[in-house]
Amino acid sequence: MKVTREERDYLKNQAKKYGLTLADYFLTVAREHDQNH
Repeated sequence: MKVTREERDYLKNQAKKYGLTLADYFLTVAREHDQNH
């Protein structure tokens, strides 16, 4: 999956907001995505 610089910065900011590392943030998103489907 190609992530642009803007997307990466956005994700970093989101992760910071939630106090997560980038990896934790992706795992959280994936888990929520699984629960919604």
